[in-house]
Amino acid sequence: AFSTGPAMTPVALRKNPLENEGLLDDKDKNTADIDADLESRVDDVALDSTKSSSKSDADLIGDGKNDPSKEDKRVKYSGSRFVSRAFAVVGVLLFAGAVTFGVFFFKDDILQLLNKQSVGPRKKVVIFEIQSTQPTMSSSADSSSTQAPYLKVSNAPPVYQSKDELPAYFGKFGGCFVAETLIEAHHQLIDEYVKATQDPSFRLELEQLGRDYIGRPTPLYFARRLTEHAGGADIYLKREDLAHTGAHKINNALGQAVLAKRLGKNRIIAETGAGQHGVATATACALMGMDCTVYMGYEDTQVPYRQSLNVFRMKMLGAKVVAVKSGSQTLKDAVNEALRDWVTNVETTHYIIGSAIGPHPFPTIVRDFQAIIGKEIKAQLEEEIGRLPDAIVACVGGGSNAIGMFHPFIQDNAVDIYGVEAGGDGVETGRHSSTLVGGRIGVLHGTKTYVMQDAAGQVIETHSVSAGLDYAGVGPEHAFLKDSGRATYVSVTDAQALDGFKLLCRIEGIIPALESSHAIHYGVKLAKQLGPGKVLVINVSGRGDKDMIQVAKVLGVNLNEDLTDATP
Repeated sequence: AFSTGPAMTPVALRKNPLENEGLLDDKDKNTADIDADLESRVDDVALDSTKSSSKSDADLIGDGKNDPSKEDKRVKYSGSRFVSRAFAVVGVLLFAGAVTFGVFFFKDDILQLLNKQSVGPRKKVVIFEIQSTQPTMSSSADSSSTQAPYLKVSNAPPVYQSKDELPAYFGKFGGCFVAETLIEAHHQLIDEYVKATQDPSFRLELEQLGRDYIGRPTPLYFARRLTEHAGGADIYLKREDLAHTGAHKINNALGQAVLAKRLGKNRIIAETGAGQHGVATATACALMGMDCTVYMGYEDTQVPYRQSLNVFRMKMLGAKVVAVKSGSQTLKDAVNEALRDWVTNVETTHYIIGSAIGPHPFPTIVRDFQAIIGKEIKAQLEEEIGRLPDAIVACVGGGSNAIGMFHPFIQDNAVDIYGVEAGGDGVETGRHSSTLVGGRIGVLHGTKTYVMQDAAGQVIETHSVSAGLDYAGVGPEHAFLKDSGRATYVSVTDAQALDGFKLLCRIEGIIPALESSHAIHYGVKLAKQLGPGKVLVINVSGRGDKDMIQVAKVLGVNLNEDLTDATP
């Protein structure tokens, strides 16, 4: 048995000799003490099991003096443990460094592998990535922060410092010929529009809606097969048919709806021909929570003729659709009725004119909201081919899609500009809507422009297979471009427009609006004339879903019959 006194003192002497030489820090000392204590306990157990040994307790324990070889072994043992621990720590650090290096330099591969092997809804895996802290934009766009638009192109209008910068006339065309009861409303609209263009929140809201709601920028598509068919210039298509609601009309409708909110007017009225502006206005009003009434020529509303499908779309969007049965029962008469409504309800109502027509400041406001078309084309072509086009083509009724495309290119004299009007049965027959080709200067719907009129100055009936081009006037800026020679205006008949419609369907798989089909037909013809090496852009202003009933009727197809093909 061991005594509790002096017999225990040799254990306290079993410390690592490195401690005496100052080579151990506090942590190493503690580790050495624990090792020595454990060794002592092992020795104690060994002694307890060999009580028959003839050696004394002191010899078994050893004090480093009686058995030097035993102390040397302990020193070597403790030193080897220290070295092995040091190697282990270094190994762990090297492994951690290798893992960190691999994660940073092979992050993309790791992300791809994790995403491929995920099950169920995919989640974005982020490894060591610093997230952006840019402020988000609310629906009211009350943030004063700015965000760089895609392609560095903004759909917000230019900034006007004063109302004097808004052009009331384009050369001798334009003006504001309205009833006295509407003068104050026009002045109020001009003042508020100028203020709005200077307001960062207004501009930010338009950019947000353009990007997230309308779907801007719309694509600029190289029509390879159409180019091969034409055998001349490279043909690009500006795909406004892919904008929300299926046409360019939403650019203006949404912009004016936001402007009307600033005016404190919650009732909106609009006119429509093809129904696309009516649908766009009803859409904007549904989004903004505004009351909407749309006037439409009776001829354009009837089943199964013209635009009955768009009537139903407007109704589904919450709009009230009023069929106008006076006059020729087309777009001209719808505008007349909308103006009568505005005169009566001017205090609470804003009139969203659907084209670049009407009294000042409407032609300028509509042009500004539609100019995003031309601005995007410029930026997209610069990115695609590094230069401007040789020619641009758009259809012209009132002319909003065309002026939106043309205006950013007016100062670029190397770019030829072509507007395509509705030739109906042929300009020589008198049954057409080619105002710039076959009209005379007059005043219609509050503006001085070219008008389809008789010798006495009375507006005459127009005709076109496309309801959106069936209008007796044209925007005053187009009249100016015609007279100045900066733009060329041509005519395409109903039959030619249908050829353009079918051609784009079958060659490119794109169903264009009948309005756009006029531009398609002339654009292909122009591409052949320009020849290889040139670049031509055609504006596809809208999609043709709305026109299928009309096209079927013109082509003599009965949609009530079985149109399927026999088994081959």
